[in-house]
Amino acid sequence: MAGKVLVDALSYIDEGYDEPGIREAVISMIEDEKRRFRPSNNYLERFPSLNTSRFETELMRTEFDRLQQRLSMETMSMQPYELPPPPAVKLPDMSSWNECLENSMVQLEHQAT
Repeated sequence: MAGKVLVDALSYIDEGYDEPGIREAVISMIEDEKRRFRPSNNYLERFPSLNTSRFETELMRTEFDRLQQRLSMETMSMQPYELPPPPAVKLPDMSSWNECLENSMVQLEHQAT
């Protein structure tokens, strides 16, 4: 075997079919199995049906129902992220501007989180 390198990258491929009688024996075993095996159109019919809904959460079921009814997704409310200025009557009041500034810092911190 000098100068010959065997790379066994596909370990699921059997070797040894070149030896006398091996290939014929394997083909005979396959043919025997094919005679005993009677495939049906639905080879899964003997197994119980799969219950995929047992893995669904309530949120998933609600979303699946919405999709099935072809309803559009509820739009996200941007109201919590708005930074309104003080009311017109309080524009000259510095404490009103400080409240707005604090609100903006809170919103920024929520977005960073």
